[in-house]
Amino acid sequence: MGGFRFSIGGARETPANPEELRSLLDKLPEPVKKEAGRGFERIGSLPPEKIEIALNELGKGFLTRPPDAVAFGKLLGIPIADAAAVAIALAILAVTVRAGGPADFFAALAAVGIINADTGRTLTALVAPVFEKYKPQVERQIIEQETAYEVLPNLTQAAWTVDLRPYYKDGKIRGFFPVGLLTLATDTKGVTVSVQVSQSDFSNLFQALEAMKTRMEDLQSYAAAFEAKK
Repeated sequence: MGGFRFSIGGARETPANPEELRSLLDKLPEPVKKEAGRGFERIGSLPPEKIEIALNELGKGFLTRPPDAVAFGKLLGIPIADAAAVAIALAILAVTVRAGGPADFFAALAAVGIINADTGRTLTALVAPVFEKYKPQVERQIIEQETAYEVLPNLTQAAWTVDLRPYYKDGKIRGFFPVGLLTLATDTKGVTVSVQVSQSDFSNLFQALEAMKTRMEDLQSYAAAFEAKK
């Protein structure tokens, strides 16, 4: 299943000041702000045990494996649309809260109009104590993600060939079937991947790449809006 993630690269040793945090959050595209605000409002209405469940999911691999909205909604006992908004809110929380702390984070959200001041105070009281419990897991996950983004190879070339291979039965050729060989070269010495693909494999791969390309095109407007605010 595909998705998209928020990521703020570069682990920082010292917290950001409140002005930096507000500036960072204010640069989020307006549609993201609106959806995140709805997500945070929904989080503020959840009982503490549900917030703990949500933060537990966050600590289990949220950044590398965005949750399925249907399953996430069932887990929290909320509608699918609300679950999707909560997921976006938690993603922003995960990658941004390290810049300060929960209290500063929710105050900054209120300062840029993503939530109101009352919701900020409610979320600080509800989320901050639970977040401290899962903070080590979230921190570790973000550091691993940042490290991976820094060292993952970049694709430089894709080469392919197709073989028509025989299949045998009782020592005799009974027919032929096509098999593709796909080779992906990278800019990292020694990192080349070659895989065999069947026709069904290729169809699945093509669908995944098309979906990924479409999602990247959709998110380009967010990236452009972010750049325009610099």
